[in-house]
Order: sequence, then C-alpha cells, then structure tokens
Amino acid sequence: MHVVDIEKIEGYKGPYEALEHRQVASGFAQFEIVYGKVGKGGVSSMHTHPDSEKFQFVLEGELEVKNNQGEIFRVPAGSGILIQTGEEHEGLNVYDGTTRFLVVYAPPRSDADKTKKRH
Repeated sequence: MHVVDIEKIEGYKGPYEALEHRQVASGFAQFEIVYGKVGKGGVSSMHTHPDSEKFQFVLEGELEVKNNQGEIFRVPAGSGILIQTGEEHEGLNVYDGTTRFLVVYAPPRSDADKTKKRH
C-alpha cells in the first residue's frame, strides 16, 4: 500500500496534441489508472481501445465526447463517461482552460495502445 501524489509523477505527452498523461496506477492485472490534462481546444481523433473498457471522470473543466454515430455527450467536472471495449469515440476540451481527468482502463491497455495515434 502507498499514497500516490499525482503532482510528483512525471508526465508524458499523450498521442494527441495538447494532451499530457501521468501513469497513476499500472502493473495491475485488472485495471490501470491514468491522470490526464488537455489544453483549451485540445482534441483526439476518432479511435477505439480494442481490448479495454474506459471510464473517464472529469475533475476540472468539461469534455465533449462524440461517438461514430455522431452522438455528442457533454461531460462536465464531477461526472464521467463509460466507453465500451471497441466503441469508437473522440474527445474535445470545450472548457475555457485546461481540463483535468482520471481514466480507468479495464483490463490495462497494451503498451502499443498507450502511445499510438488511432485514426
């Protein structure tokens, strides 16, 4: 058991412009947790997580998540969105500043899935 201080974890650029990740919990068999932040107007292209479910909880700011059917989901601070395995989605920071969030992947993503851009 140990306490995790997100501010002390080294950040790394995510696969999309204006996105930074910090690996909060990894090495577990059933899940992984990532802290992320994205600058104003930051966007991810349409992509999937082929082997993992994703729950994204917004801590500060607001995201707009769109699926491949064109449905748009507003996800303000204090709420989250569940994205099923293989479900296509893209995200946009619609907040007038930096949006911060936690993502739980279950099971953990493969190393290749963590770093590649998906179009």
